[in-house]
Amino acid sequence: MDITYCSPDGLLQKLDFYPAKDGHSSLAPLVIYIHGGAWIEGDKEIASYLSTILLLREAGFAISAVNYRLAPDHPFPAQIIDVLCAIRYLRANAAELKIDPNRFGLMGDSAGGHLAALAGMANSKKEWISNEFPDESADIQAIVDFYGPADLTREYINSEVDLTQLVFQAKNGTDPILVTASPITYARKETPPILIIHGENDLLVPAEQSTRLFEALIDKGAFARYILVKNAGHGLSHIGSNPTKPDLMEIDAAVVDFFEEHLK
Repeated sequence: MDITYCSPDGLLQKLDFYPAKDGHSSLAPLVIYIHGGAWIEGDKEIASYLSTILLLREAGFAISAVNYRLAPDHPFPAQIIDVLCAIRYLRANAAELKIDPNRFGLMGDSAGGHLAALAGMANSKKEWISNEFPDESADIQAIVDFYGPADLTREYINSEVDLTQLVFQAKNGTDPILVTASPITYARKETPPILIIHGENDLLVPAEQSTRLFEALIDKGAFARYILVKNAGHGLSHIGSNPTKPDLMEIDAAVVDFFEEHLK
């Protein structure tokens, strides 16, 4: 726990590592979890009690949960620079951690979903590669994006805080930084397999964000799946009198199945 993976500007960035449960192969596939929090708050410790994480470990996956620099003290692209550095650190230390460097997945929720998609789709962008472990690849083999903003040039979050300025230091809604920071910008046929999950009634991050990303990926010929959860809001919280569909257990199973399909 609290392993230093990189130190941008002398600031120690930490990750937690959870090995695969005993009884599985010596070199385990790895799923890297990126927490949410509107890029301004949140912590990796939430991973320790997420049901999806627990199920993935039972299924033979190692898990790493990553902290990253937060805005406004550290505006974008600090967050994506840190996530990519964490991937390279983990690959550089794969033998010691008993993980397979060729089977890395990313998973994140909300702002973490945005960073997971962005890191998986634009990991070779030179401006985001720091001087730590520069020779290691940040390639990802599969992505799970829970309700992450995908196109920052459109309405991407309903918040009283102006995150466009606070996080991205954008002058207005057409600032080029918003295009650069949008996962949809990097949709291409070579995008790693991606599973996108969003609540149909999400009032914080509109479901249209995920719908548009999915459509862009399919249009490019990428492998993408999309689960639009009925009667669910942000965080897949239950909304209304009818049950969520699919329910949370079914969603967890879909995530495990997806990573097993593409990382095993």
